Amino acid sequence: MMRLTCREVTERASELLDGTLSPMERLALRAHLAVCRNCRAYLTQLRRTVAALRSLAEPLAEDEAERLLDRILPGR
Repeated sequence: MMRLTCREVTERASELLDGTLSPMERLALRAHLAVCRNCRAYLTQLRRTVAALRSLAEPLAEDEAERLLDRILPGR
């Protein structure tokens, strides 16, 4: 099995989330994640970022938009 560096993991993390890695690449990436706390943290943050961006693509109800604006621009 190939061994990946942290750089290779970060370069391929979005492919892991998209499900476009080959089975061998996925196995190598998961093996690296099993022993690398920093890369696990990076992947967790990437997942959260992707989820947040996807939620922004959904239309907000008017009251949700107002609450969001109040949080971003308090006292507007």
